[in-house]
Amino acid sequence: MTAKTGPTSQQCTVQPNTQGVGSCTVPYFPDFRTFANTSGQVIDTGLAGIETVTAIAAGFPAAVTKISAAVPGLQALPTHLNYVLVGSPVSGDPCGSATLDHAGVTQLHQTIVDIANAVRNATGGLIRVNDMSLVSGGTFDFENTWRPPHFGHRRGREVDLGFRGVTTGGACLNFNVTQLRNLIRQVTGVFPGVEADHYHVRVP
Repeated sequence: MTAKTGPTSQQCTVQPNTQGVGSCTVPYFPDFRTFANTSGQVIDTGLAGIETVTAIAAGFPAAVTKISAAVPGLQALPTHLNYVLVGSPVSGDPCGSATLDHAGVTQLHQTIVDIANAVRNATGGLIRVNDMSLVSGGTFDFENTWRPPHFGHRRGREVDLGFRGVTTGGACLNFNVTQLRNLIRQVTGVFPGVEADHYHVRVP
């Protein structure tokens, strides 16, 4: 018998009893796929979602089962008066958008609220909350390529906060990026990472 998922397969031999019934066990290796990050390190992409396992034996119909894998404890970030969620299919973002992926642990939710409150009090503007994690966690694979556009964002503990925000009137607002960086540090105790057009915030 052969058990197969994606390009990975394992074989074992069934010894049937007098009634023609038997079984055997094979190890299951999810199709992790790896890639090299910007430092050349090989990293697994992280498994999440639905895996399909098919067992095949000559002379018998294939047996198929599905395995669900997810990072536990991730919840969708609720709406709030002091931030806006951005990303397709979210509409009305005056600064442009990417994708909808606002799942995270409760600690990250609270950190975002605290940063948003600090920024609103200091600037009057609303922060733009973009990439967090997908609802099941794991590979940030919204492009369905198994080559994630992010090396992180897999466990619901990271968020991207834009250098630009939104006014209460709904217009795009250019933050003072140094002020924004310092406000984030006041909340988290550490400076955020700097990426193309946003700060990258992580909770332990």
